[in-house]
Amino acid sequence: MILRDYNETYAHKMRDKEYLDAYLEACLQESDEAFYVGLRRAVQARENGFTWLAAQTGLGRESLYRALSAEGNPSFRTIRKILRALGADKSIVAHTVEMAEPQRRIVKRRETVEVASAN
Repeated sequence: MILRDYNETYAHKMRDKEYLDAYLEACLQESDEAFYVGLRRAVQARENGFTWLAAQTGLGRESLYRALSAEGNPSFRTIRKILRALGADKSIVAHTVEMAEPQRRIVKRRETVEVASAN
């Protein structure tokens, strides 16, 4: 069995806006880590990959590598810049905000409970 290289098989699809949007949406529903890796693959599908992305976003190439790793923890601003550079659908940005909101509420509730129990 001959295995194909990822770039040979899927890179050209990542340049199609509809495919990219569907792919990133599926990654986002799976997990944050899958989303970051999905963004990384979309960037690598572009000619000059991270060099191109750094020029488009004004962010450092090395920091983009770290941010889009499975262990990455990019800021919302970084994700938004990357999605804009890729030309991804703006609704994906809305989904990232929706996913972040429940986590913020939980943290606020915990802080409130801890403060209340300390008294």
